[in-house]
Amino acid sequence: IEEKLSLLYTELKAIIQGHDRLAIKSNFKKSLRQLNYLDQLQFFEQQFTNIGAYILQGSPKCGQDLLQEHLLGFAGFRTAFKNEFYHEVYIDFSAQTFPMFSVKEIWESIKEQLLDIMATERSAIVQEIYTKYFQTKSILFIFNNINESSPNFNKKLIEEFWFEFLEMFLPNLTDQSIDSKVLLFIIDKNCQLIEEEGVFLSKKEKAWKVAWNAADIAKFPTHIVPIVKPLEVKELAAWKLQQRLPLELGLTTEKLQELLLQGKGFIVPTIKGLCQSAGMEDIYFKEFAKYEYQLPDTFQSPEEGQLPKL
Repeated sequence: IEEKLSLLYTELKAIIQGHDRLAIKSNFKKSLRQLNYLDQLQFFEQQFTNIGAYILQGSPKCGQDLLQEHLLGFAGFRTAFKNEFYHEVYIDFSAQTFPMFSVKEIWESIKEQLLDIMATERSAIVQEIYTKYFQTKSILFIFNNINESSPNFNKKLIEEFWFEFLEMFLPNLTDQSIDSKVLLFIIDKNCQLIEEEGVFLSKKEKAWKVAWNAADIAKFPTHIVPIVKPLEVKELAAWKLQQRLPLELGLTTEKLQELLLQGKGFIVPTIKGLCQSAGMEDIYFKEFAKYEYQLPDTFQSPEEGQLPKL
């Protein structure tokens, strides 16, 4: 009897430990999604309106795609609701080696993805978007990896697409009861970070702000989201305490310092290091590896011309 009881105790203890490990793993995975991006979320909340463009910029390891998911979820755009509550136009500028770009091709792509009309005039496309979708559903434009276009194209994208789109779209907004949204996300993953008086900026930010007329920005909401700066040890330590991560994960202050040095404070490699140190590397590969981004080995800015294949 004692042997049977001892065996049952051992089996029960293993079951409890297994469930405990699963609970720790689940909480750890959720905690990783709370790491960083607080400044960006606060900025987004303060600036948010139902119509607006948001430029997300940073280095290749800043995790802009993960940030985009955070912001879209905050605004109510969740993948499970796609097509039912909103429609998405997605263009990835890295979809083809050294692609060629033009604003004309973007308009054509929008028509192909959303509309079944013969007309090619931009005014007809905008009117059809309003008539067919906006009165019942939101519209989301995502232009990803814009860094693989020519530098001059970024300015054109805002002025000749976004400003022009809103110039034709806004006069339709006479019914204040409509709660639909039109959001544009532009994602740049190759910005050199600079620090001025303790604030991290991208070198492109000043050029963009100078290029756009302040009156246009006020009329056609366009926001440069704060740069995702590298993490510091105190931020990582505060996160660990706030999330009540158990000591058995081994994430001591010394270990956090080591991880930050290895990843230089950037969010994606830091998350990878945390998963490896906690013995939960599978979490990284299942949930976060998709946010890795590498610049092409021979990166060159393409000239303006044709849009990449979708």
